Amino acid sequence: MDRKSLSNRLFFLITFLILLVLAYFILEPFINIIIVALISIIVLKPLYSRILNLSWIKGRSRLSASITLLLVFMLILIPVYILGRVFLTQLSTAMASIDASSIEALNFSDQIETLLLEAQQAAEANTTSALDAIVNIGVSLLEVFITVLIFVIIFITLMPEFDNTVKRIEDISPMGKEISELYHTKTAAMVSSIFRSFFIIAFLEGLIMGFFYWLADMNLWFLLMIISMVLAILPLVGISWLVIILSAVLLLQGNTTSAIIILVGFYGVANWVDVLLRPKLVSKDANLNFTLFLLGILGGVAWAGFLGLFYGPVVMLLLVTTVRIYSERFSKEDSDVIQDYLS
Repeated sequence: MDRKSLSNRLFFLITFLILLVLAYFILEPFINIIIVALISIIVLKPLYSRILNLSWIKGRSRLSASITLLLVFMLILIPVYILGRVFLTQLSTAMASIDASSIEALNFSDQIETLLLEAQQAAEANTTSALDAIVNIGVSLLEVFITVLIFVIIFITLMPEFDNTVKRIEDISPMGKEISELYHTKTAAMVSSIFRSFFIIAFLEGLIMGFFYWLADMNLWFLLMIISMVLAILPLVGISWLVIILSAVLLLQGNTTSAIIILVGFYGVANWVDVLLRPKLVSKDANLNFTLFLLGILGGVAWAGFLGLFYGPVVMLLLVTTVRIYSERFSKEDSDVIQDYLS
């Protein structure tokens, strides 16, 4: 390669890096939205491909992406609406069951009346604060709308071009097409595996425990079911802590049968969902040492919040993949060069 060609390549590389940094600063407010959209594209790619192959779609990619997103929104919003209605009904029933006389026996009535009077006076004196609160709510709703709109635009635009975009990146990658394709395969497999193993298993475990809470005749069984689903997602938390606490409380109350039902429901049924399903839901391409996987999740959550569930394990998997590629392809050559240099 002559000096002019080398200088042109160097200039192009510097220009590319500068533009990449500038693009990052421009897109920084939307980075999380872009990441969520990319995760959604990876997870929903099989569904999109099925819809695209339908005879009446006739290969219209944007229409297929729109239908995919609409189906997912319906699958999320309809159950959330139904669960929310049941949750509110159960919560209102539980609140109505509170004996008013017990509140008076605790001498709370005077304090409640005083708090209500102070709240009324504060409301009359601070109408400006109330207006500010309404404005803040309006701004928040606008931000949510803009966020959802950006997500929809990215998803519908990028889904049909995702494979071509990945191919272009692999073609221009200095690592070569084979290694770049390996990185892409590992990343996509880990993202899909995390989604399946965490969210599907958490939903099933919570659903099973909801049945056993109901079977144990617990008044707030539905609320406990939702809490169980959330706890099943959280690393190192899980449903076991809730089950142990509830069982201990029921035993102290003398309700041994309900305590046994809950313990049997978790350790005899729900816990086996994780043991039996997780190995089948994790792709072979996403195989990672459990310790590194766990550290990746904990570190990722501490660093980036909820999205750290995906960031951490993906980074750990790519690190292990990089070490493996280097040891298999480059370490011997580098070792020979170093030995020649030392000799």
